[in-house]
Amino acid sequence: MSLRPVTEYGMQGARWRNASIRAASAALLLFSGGMSEQLERQHEAVWSAIDEIAAQCQMSASRLAIVSGFDATTFNKSKRALGDKRRWPSMEVIASVLQTAGMSYAEFGALVDRNVGQRDPS
Repeated sequence: MSLRPVTEYGMQGARWRNASIRAASAALLLFSGGMSEQLERQHEAVWSAIDEIAAQCQMSASRLAIVSGFDATTFNKSKRALGDKRRWPSMEVIASVLQTAGMSYAEFGALVDRNVGQRDPS
């Protein structure tokens, strides 16, 4: 969406646009807590799926990273979140892991779906 001067919209358009922006901001504030929790569950589920793939291949996560063409520390648990910021594996990383394991995206998705909602007790 490109920004246009208020004169292109007229005063009525400017009021509508400002009201829409305020409503969207309020919705984001209202639902950000729930969305954050959902994203946290999904984040944990993606990383758990990668751990499961490593286990199925009878490798450590570090070995899976190396065989997939990445640094041994790529899947370290300590690097999965830095403070409040989550670190997600890139599509390149996921594609390489799936190729290494001989898995499809559908199988990976099934692992992630199964893990959503299951929290690590530690």
